[in-house]
Amino acid sequence: MKNVKTHSRMSSQQTTQTPKRLQGSSQQTLHLFKEDKTMFNFNKRAIQGLATTFFAAVFALTATVSAFAWGPERETFTTENPADFVTFNSITDNPHIGDERNFVGARRRGSTDLWSSDLTISRGNEYVIRMYIHNNAADGLALVAEDVRASINVPDGRGRKVAISGVLDSSNAIPSQIWDQVRLHADEDFRLEIVPGSARFSNNTWLWPNDIGISDSLFTEEGVLLGFDALDGRIPGCFRYAGYLTFIVRPQFSDTALSRFENLVTVAVIVLSVGVGGFLGFNLKKIQTSRQERRNAS
Repeated sequence: MKNVKTHSRMSSQQTTQTPKRLQGSSQQTLHLFKEDKTMFNFNKRAIQGLATTFFAAVFALTATVSAFAWGPERETFTTENPADFVTFNSITDNPHIGDERNFVGARRRGSTDLWSSDLTISRGNEYVIRMYIHNNAADGLALVAEDVRASINVPDGRGRKVAISGVLDSSNAIPSQIWDQVRLHADEDFRLEIVPGSARFSNNTWLWPNDIGISDSLFTEEGVLLGFDALDGRIPGCFRYAGYLTFIVRPQFSDTALSRFENLVTVAVIVLSVGVGGFLGFNLKKIQTSRQERRNAS
């Protein structure tokens, strides 16, 4: 690193009854349903609207999760012009990993593949997840990051795409929290199992394969403290103090090809139960009231 770039600090409960068979002639029934045609069309539109809204919300949530990557927006630097304050993973031309804002990656265990933030996985393999940690403060400024803490979120749900999020905090960094994400996907449903005891941290103090074990508290909201020569939360600025946090996940694929179909059926049943249940309950009551009025008139 040569020149230091100076920057400003950015700083009813509803009871559903089983409909009984309608009494009376088929002509009466047909006539009554003709009377209720407008209401039937209304309820049909309501059901369709409910289903459309539900699936639109699911799609929007999926799209948001898929589009989510690094954050927050922050000031960036280069190897020639590092920061003059404590900030993490904001150099865009790191010779080892490129843009540091993409600091969480994955690759197949045992391979020398390039680290990827969007990886297709397959049966019979395990995958290494890596988080890069680098205080971008320039060398010689004695700017040490304090209370540096990492946490990882591995969702326990099942699907064809699962996103793992990594979060890095420091009490005196700007910004004080950054995050990134890696997405694993397959052509069949799966969930991820963390290999117990697989979390490790390596840097110029704990060189691989003599890296240091990290507690599984890493996978909690509180996370774990990192450091340079001790896990005390203190990391000085410059490349030689950077480190890598890694752990292993094992995909668990569905035993049946019907699992995705079953999920769709479950959603459909919920939508139809709410919509059709309301339609049947309301219209049955209206039909019975109409009949009673006819009997009273006769």
